[in-house]
Amino acid sequence: MSKKKAKQQNKTIKTTVPADIKAAVDNSDTEATETDETAKLSETEITEAAPEENEGSVKEASSSWRSSLKTLFAKVFSKIFVFEKTKKTRNMLIFRAILFIGFCIFFFTNTNLYYTVKKNGNTTIYGGRIFGVIFISLLCIFIPVIKLKLPKRAVYTVQLASIVGTMIVAIWAGEHVFKYSWTENMKVAPIIFTMMIMFAIFTVFYLISNRQKLGVLSIYALTVLYAITNYYVYKFRGEAISAADVYTIGTAMNVIDDYTFKVTWEIYKVAFGIPILFSILTFLPAEHKRVSGWKRLFYIVPGTILVVWIFSFITTSQYLLDQGIKVKTFNMKTYKSNGEVLNFVRGFYYMRVVEPEKYSVKNMQKLIDESGYVSDSVDLDDGQVNPNVIFIMNEAMSDFSWYGTVAESLSEDPFEYIHGLEGQDNVILTKLDVDVHGGRTAITEYEALTGNSAAFAPDNAVPYSLYVKELLPSMTWNLRDLGYSGNMAFHPYKASGYSRPRAYPLIGFEDFISIEDIKDKMTDDDYIRTFISDKADFNELINIYEETRKTSDSPFYMFNVTMQNHGGYVNDFDNFDQSIKVTGKLASYKDFKRFVNLMNYTDEAFEKLTSYFEKVDEPTIIVMFGDHLPAIDSDAEKEIFGKSNGSMDAYEIFSYYRTPLVIWANYDINKDGKYNEMFENISVNYLSAVVMDIAGIPMTGYQKFLSDMHKVIPTITSHGYFDREGVVYELGDTTSPYYEEWIRRYNVFNYNNQFDDIENRINSFFMLKADSNAMLSGSQ
Repeated sequence: MSKKKAKQQNKTIKTTVPADIKAAVDNSDTEATETDETAKLSETEITEAAPEENEGSVKEASSSWRSSLKTLFAKVFSKIFVFEKTKKTRNMLIFRAILFIGFCIFFFTNTNLYYTVKKNGNTTIYGGRIFGVIFISLLCIFIPVIKLKLPKRAVYTVQLASIVGTMIVAIWAGEHVFKYSWTENMKVAPIIFTMMIMFAIFTVFYLISNRQKLGVLSIYALTVLYAITNYYVYKFRGEAISAADVYTIGTAMNVIDDYTFKVTWEIYKVAFGIPILFSILTFLPAEHKRVSGWKRLFYIVPGTILVVWIFSFITTSQYLLDQGIKVKTFNMKTYKSNGEVLNFVRGFYYMRVVEPEKYSVKNMQKLIDESGYVSDSVDLDDGQVNPNVIFIMNEAMSDFSWYGTVAESLSEDPFEYIHGLEGQDNVILTKLDVDVHGGRTAITEYEALTGNSAAFAPDNAVPYSLYVKELLPSMTWNLRDLGYSGNMAFHPYKASGYSRPRAYPLIGFEDFISIEDIKDKMTDDDYIRTFISDKADFNELINIYEETRKTSDSPFYMFNVTMQNHGGYVNDFDNFDQSIKVTGKLASYKDFKRFVNLMNYTDEAFEKLTSYFEKVDEPTIIVMFGDHLPAIDSDAEKEIFGKSNGSMDAYEIFSYYRTPLVIWANYDINKDGKYNEMFENISVNYLSAVVMDIAGIPMTGYQKFLSDMHKVIPTITSHGYFDREGVVYELGDTTSPYYEEWIRRYNVFNYNNQFDDIENRINSFFMLKADSNAMLSGSQ
């Protein structure tokens, strides 16, 4: 029967009830009502007479009140929250549980996160940390099962608040890794620009995934990932990550196994924030219906344009400079004032190669003619005997006895042999100013070989990886033109670092010997820690020299990059005896002790190398220098230098980038110390030029210019330059008395040699005059 017919029948029944029956029913209802009222009255009388007999009724009333409150709470709860009991919710619960349990396990297996042993032997257990990690984990596992249930307009507000709130927390997290306070160090402008970058990151992930929550999570996760990476890079090499490091990531991966990563409480906290944020986002209301299909173009196109504009504005605009935002990767001050994210992204602004003012090939030739520097000719039949030339760039070689009272804290001199050479007529000992600290070895190497300066290149850019794409004039090409044998590079480690296999042939090396070529003949005794020792390295150098002598009696040339002293000073090894003891305040820094003992091994190996070539009849010059100071504990550095690098003045900062330079020969090159005053300081870009000058080897016009410039400006690096009186100038200071004659001219020469198109290079200035030039003939 249909519902319609049933309703009609009901109506019919109601209208056909007899009147007498209806009256009887009404009378019955009235009597029942009267009976109920009488019963209620009787019940009241009984209750008043015997209250103890009414407990059941009171409980019923109380239960009714609780039930009403529970119903009210349920109604309110249902309007604000919604409980989801689905397969997806169950899976997310399991996933969150695994995630937070993993963070808890990591926490308890790294005792330094909650347990401290002080120098006086007392211990401290941080119970608050333990309780906080466990409580927050449990909260974040179970609370997201319930979701907020908000009106549509409120959902939009919450979503916007989640984006802005995450940006603020991400800025805090990025600075907290270094224990910086962003509220104290960052001004309004850097915060605004940082939030612009973060919004661009959000937009990218939102456009890709079509999920707002994933975009929010990406803001925090990427900021934290960068901050943690930057922290460890700074700990290992003493400098923060720069934009140029993007191009040398492969080299960094080569040596990452040699470092130990200690997780600090600050790092754990900000990393722990990633799963916490994830749980908070799952607690928020579900996103509105996502746009799909061709309609997404209305989001993707303008979104992409916005992202491109933001990154273009941050990386190219002069406006940021007008707001006082400058980036100096060698000084952590700018990381405090700009923030982690902005400092990195803005670094790409400095990756641009700026053409010198009024530059042209015609003006370049004019400067050459005015200077009067002409390249020497190559005459292999003139009877001149050129010396063997061996360059050794010794990994991280440093002499800390220059600073404060460090020498007094060591039980013996790590450089006993090298220091003992001072004053001899065949030796020049001095200090070499370089551009890098703790890493980017190839920048020092490039400057030493070419004479070009990192001062005119983008900040921290490694030319091998970025700019050496075609044949480039260098000391190596010039020595090949002079008929030198060998002409090889030797590095007892992985060949792939810093694009050397591609760059080396372009700067003139005929052969490149790496660890892959010699590891089969190396024994356990040839290693210190996990690297080929300097002793084994120098023995191999001698073997190569002797092998070359079997086929040629021409002067020998080699460029050797050692590996023994590479960073990673946190562990002891069975094959690494440490005879030098450290006392005083530096005694607690084990990495410093390990490093000075490594220097002792280098000193002993160099003594054996010079003892060998001292007996060689051929004139030989050995040039050994450090590429950079090691990256040791920042507190140890502060103790050594007397202050942090961020507190150093314009002149003191050069001491943070200074290594030893030893020029040894088996004949007199420094009779009566005639070069001592001139070599009081020298930057690495001058090195090949002055060595050629001292050795009496024919020089290019470029090398002659550099040799003369060194006499006036002993040091020029990316940190500035100073004159013989120690007066420091910024590179762009046009009021400097040296700007026009030396700095601007050097900038033009450097640009023409390295950055201009190869067809515009004035080769006659950068190469020797030769009937058959090895570089121009494309000889490999």
